[in-house]
Amino acid sequence: MRDREHRIHVNVHSFLIYNYETGEIYARISSGEYRSAAAELSRIKSAVVSPKDREDAEESYKVGKRFLELGIYENAKSSYQTAASLVPNEPRYRAMVAIVCNQMNNFVEGEQSARIAVELDPNQGLYHQVLGVSLLGQNKLVEAESTFRTATRLLPDSATAHVFLGETLHRRGNLTEAESELIMANRLDPKNKDAKNLLKEVQGQIKKRKN
Repeated sequence: MRDREHRIHVNVHSFLIYNYETGEIYARISSGEYRSAAAELSRIKSAVVSPKDREDAEESYKVGKRFLELGIYENAKSSYQTAASLVPNEPRYRAMVAIVCNQMNNFVEGEQSARIAVELDPNQGLYHQVLGVSLLGQNKLVEAESTFRTATRLLPDSATAHVFLGETLHRRGNLTEAESELIMANRLDPKNKDAKNLLKEVQGQIKKRKN
């Protein structure tokens, strides 16, 4: 019983640390304090993590995955945040927090976590895609387009990445390029309903423009 109470205390403490760090970095970036934000990110990247913390983080990650599969998003988010606080330099955990936040339409918080994931591993296309979804959800279309372009460059065979870029281009009024991206998505995944439906809509709008 005492061990369980200790674990609850540790998890709550970790949860608070995670939210403080993530919000603090985002606040500094938003206010133009880039050097300060960079220093905080550098501290996260160089964090020394004990084997026990890594083990506990993986356990929290697995718990989060189970909650996510059940659609219990708040619990999934909390579990992933605990994992991220225990191993702050693991981008996988940050990305999963962002994914859950996006599922909950909490795009601002999703952006905060996704940005750190991208900073920790800029070569992982999925993290850019997750960040793009957060930006798209806030109607930050210019940055979303740039982010999804990076995602498609890193994930050229991902139909989903091309669909998101196509959707962003469509919303920006660039129908010709949106059509190209959606055609590519259809080639990569002919069963992708989002690609099919959006392509049909875009091609209809192109046809109207010509008339």
